[in-house]
Amino acid sequence: MEMFDRMPSMTQLSKVEASAPQLTTRRFMRTSNKTKLVRIAQFGHVLAYLPLYIALKKGYFKEYKMNVTIVNRFGDHTTWQSVCSEEAEFGVADPLLMVGDSEIKGVVIASLVQRVPMHLLTRRPDIIYTKPTDFAGKNICVYQRPSTSYALIRKLADQCVAEGKAPPIIREIEFTTELGYLSHADVDAVLMVEPAASMAEINGAYRVFDGSKYFGEMLVTGLFGRLDYIEKNPDVSQSLVNGLQKALNLIQSDRAQAVAIARKEFPEVNALSIELGVLRLIAEKSFPRRTVVSENAWYALSQLRGQSASVPLFRDFVNNRFANSASEAKLEISAVLALNPNLYGIGFNLPALLQWFRSKLP
Repeated sequence: MEMFDRMPSMTQLSKVEASAPQLTTRRFMRTSNKTKLVRIAQFGHVLAYLPLYIALKKGYFKEYKMNVTIVNRFGDHTTWQSVCSEEAEFGVADPLLMVGDSEIKGVVIASLVQRVPMHLLTRRPDIIYTKPTDFAGKNICVYQRPSTSYALIRKLADQCVAEGKAPPIIREIEFTTELGYLSHADVDAVLMVEPAASMAEINGAYRVFDGSKYFGEMLVTGLFGRLDYIEKNPDVSQSLVNGLQKALNLIQSDRAQAVAIARKEFPEVNALSIELGVLRLIAEKSFPRRTVVSENAWYALSQLRGQSASVPLFRDFVNNRFANSASEAKLEISAVLALNPNLYGIGFNLPALLQWFRSKLP
């Protein structure tokens, strides 16, 4: 599988990493009395955060006089650390990383990804991972902890042991390096997010495990911030959630335009990988229809993290005030293309849908 050695790494593909603005410790920055500068730290530049990128590209935040900038932190814990240190007002990542902080109180105000948008890729199509014991003894690469991907495989490893099988060997790797590990002889499979998963698939790898199908609804990614900042700046919080809700509305009502925006957001990635990645995320319902955080999704994440003995209470860490307001408001968007409803019903036809999308895109 020499093709994987020639594939560019996600580090090479991430334009955000190369050009991201440097974080500053200036407290709660503002550009003027009218326009507010808000910094959002994110886990990384991934396709699952498409609602955030759509809100930026379409100017939804600017409609509320918000000048939003995004910075990569390459980790869930480092994202929360940026919010704690006031290098960023908000974070987009696994929200449960903020629970263990005893000094600074954080709160989730919006859902961004409601199912596990991760797939296991391999060079070996003969092995299908459908139950925990299928992972027994396998060498699996995941993003280094603390991360959602590590927690997912750790959960499956514990289930293997409970059934009397040897746990998988978990190999922690850095985010953006996942594609290169597919060519390692001692690696059975690599857990990936989009667009890396589609890039690998197009170049001959096989998807053998679907995280969204196995784990179901789960608050994988939320928009969160410091409680003190949110209480002092409710207008900022409401504006951000409104922008994200409009972006989710666009994804549901004009999916071809969502794909087009994604292609512009990831220009270094081939167009087919982006289209396949976006359509798969839509088909798997990774993008919620509303920014409201559900209790089921919150507790599913808590149990994944092994915190069932002392479950962080939903009411203590989630505030749906802004999301409820955004969902009730008429946040209209301009739809560019008409939909073909026959392609969105039961029995999602990915090849047909992809063909239709490509015929509509400029």
